[in-house]
Amino acid sequence: MKHRGCYVATYLKLQKRLIYNKPPLSFYPIYYEDRDEVEVLLVGSKPSPITFEKTEDKDFKVGMNDENKIVSLLFHNASDRLEKKLPEEERKRLAEEARMMSLEVENIFTS
Repeated sequence: MKHRGCYVATYLKLQKRLIYNKPPLSFYPIYYEDRDEVEVLLVGSKPSPITFEKTEDKDFKVGMNDENKIVSLLFHNASDRLEKKLPEEERKRLAEEARMMSLEVENIFTS
């Protein structure tokens, strides 16, 4: 999953830079092992305060800043809901895909 995440993040950064000419969208996942939660920050640093709003899914909340903008996603019971162990073959395939995408992106910026 880590490699696919890199692929998505690289793609989003490239798209933002080329299409909108704005800073790229950022993903900063933080795993809180003691609470079994994953928080994904969508901004460069953790703003304070963040107010978490409930959603239809009891294990998912949306974090809003004081300007009422979405800045964070919070997943409860992360090990049950998000973790998916990939077979070694699948991990190698995804790693190769990420490597190839990285080379493609590098070629775009160096040509």
